[in-house]
Amino acid sequence: MPVAGFWNYFTEGPSAATCRPAALAGRLDEARGFAAAIRRTLPDHRADDFIGTFRFDADAEALSRQGARRIGLS
Repeated sequence: MPVAGFWNYFTEGPSAATCRPAALAGRLDEARGFAAAIRRTLPDHRADDFIGTFRFDADAEALSRQGARRIGLS
């Protein structure tokens, strides 16, 4: 991911970092709102983009992917 894309995770607010945990916690309406904000800024965003930006262990990566699937960001 280009550096500009990396910084979108921080300049767009907490959206990219919180939508997956919100989905995993069952707060799907909140998570879908975050996902919509991500799509406005990064229309082609996928789970691989987020996961590839950070270093996750296997369990964290699996949980992130699960959360992304629940809100259509997989």
